Amino acid sequence: MRRLPGNRHAAMLELIGILIASSKIAPSRREIRTEIRGGKRNLVQTVESFVQSHASEPLTVADLAAHLKMSLPTFARIYPDLAGETPGCTVRRLKVEAAKRLLLAEGLSVKECALRLGFSSEVHFSRLFKRLEGLPSSDYAGSLSRRYSV
Repeated sequence: MRRLPGNRHAAMLELIGILIASSKIAPSRREIRTEIRGGKRNLVQTVESFVQSHASEPLTVADLAAHLKMSLPTFARIYPDLAGETPGCTVRRLKVEAAKRLLLAEGLSVKECALRLGFSSEVHFSRLFKRLEGLPSSDYAGSLSRRYSV
């Protein structure tokens, strides 16, 4: 770039800065795709309702992407920005919430709960439950009844 004499160079740079700052920048591809699919809330709600209705099955991120008719890489890239957690975290969180309901409302054993929610083993389920809830699944119902007993 040819240097302008005197203050003209500084004035030109300032003008370019003002133009850049005031120009509307095009939305990113992620924003466009999200708008096309109905927005943040709709995508996250669709995933959560799918997980809740298929909680008894072993779900993968590929299953979620296929349900949304999205490619796996696109879904895995977009979802965390919208939901604040990875798709795998969403599946685990919702399955543990379902497990809490089963343990309290239906009084199922830990083993029955793990089988009903599609976990590969009782040990895997118990470790996940303890990591997310802070106490063993076998103690969950008992701790709540002790905490809220009159």
